[in-house]
Amino acid sequence: YGHPVAAVQARLAALLGSALESQTRVVAVHAAADGSVADAAHTGRSHVFFIGLVANTEASLRVVTMGPDPDSEPQAAARFRALWGERAELRRFRDSAIRLASVWGAANASPETRATVLPRMAAYLLRRHFAVHGSPEVLTDEDLEVVDKSPPKAALAFAGTGGSLLCLSMRAMEFAETIDSSPSSSFEAALKGLDTLGGELRDLEDQLPLRVLSLHANAPGLRYTSLVPPKPLAPSDEDAYIEPLPVSVEFTSSTRWPDDLMALHKVKSAFLLRLAECYGTAHPGAVTTIADSLLGYAATDGILPPPDACYLDIRHATCGLAFRLTVYVDCEGALLEKRATDLGRVPALAEQAAAAKTAHQR
Repeated sequence: YGHPVAAVQARLAALLGSALESQTRVVAVHAAADGSVADAAHTGRSHVFFIGLVANTEASLRVVTMGPDPDSEPQAAARFRALWGERAELRRFRDSAIRLASVWGAANASPETRATVLPRMAAYLLRRHFAVHGSPEVLTDEDLEVVDKSPPKAALAFAGTGGSLLCLSMRAMEFAETIDSSPSSSFEAALKGLDTLGGELRDLEDQLPLRVLSLHANAPGLRYTSLVPPKPLAPSDEDAYIEPLPVSVEFTSSTRWPDDLMALHKVKSAFLLRLAECYGTAHPGAVTTIADSLLGYAATDGILPPPDACYLDIRHATCGLAFRLTVYVDCEGALLEKRATDLGRVPALAEQAAAAKTAHQR
């Protein structure tokens, strides 16, 4: 390899790539420039490695990693035990098969717990096989107890670091620090709040020109794709700011939507204004705020309104979350496509129309 750092980098990539083959699609290991990150982190250590994992979504959320049958595959079982140490245990499964397995949580583990499985597995392997330490730890108390009890004889001692390496995994640490076991901070709580809001809006059907058909979650925190679950505000935090969660409101179909984009924007603004009035009256504990970035513009001004140019923010009185509502109209996509075609001769305007169409489709 030509250099000890390159040798360790190669061994890190080989170990993680092999051990996490089913949980990841890509494993990348890069050595930081000498002293650049170590000095910034005030660690006093000179070797820093950045490790990136691209997760295989389904496999990375599993709490059980299946191993071989020790009776029929003794050599594979020995390698599995050497890899996972005391994390490797013999288990009987529903099909009566007895196999080695590495277990990282209960079968009914929450999505938040499952999301930490892959970082914990990687951190466990690094600490077990390379004596890697990070602060704060991604590993749980159970992980630390197991990994420190019986370190493997083949653990790599890296010269110049006192037998340990420094691993900075800021995103994983940020996730682990913000995980809260209370129900109020879970994804389910946010989705329940969205369902409650949807029911409340549908109850206003007698006061609206069209009935609310459904709410479509656009926010990552409402689709299990954000780093942490949405954090609600307590009732006492009346003056605190909370980031609204984007949601699209779809009304029942109608042939009376305008076929002009600016006119459609004006009608959507009127719908949201009426929705804010009705919802605020029915739920006085909620806070509603409506905004229109194109207020004062007319159709003759040649403005191409983006789908989110007007929105309604509702801070829910019960769940403590804020939702940003925009109106989804199915015919808007066809209007944007036609406008993009009409403006095709002007590249700048065509790109603007195409971008607005893409935003509508999302």
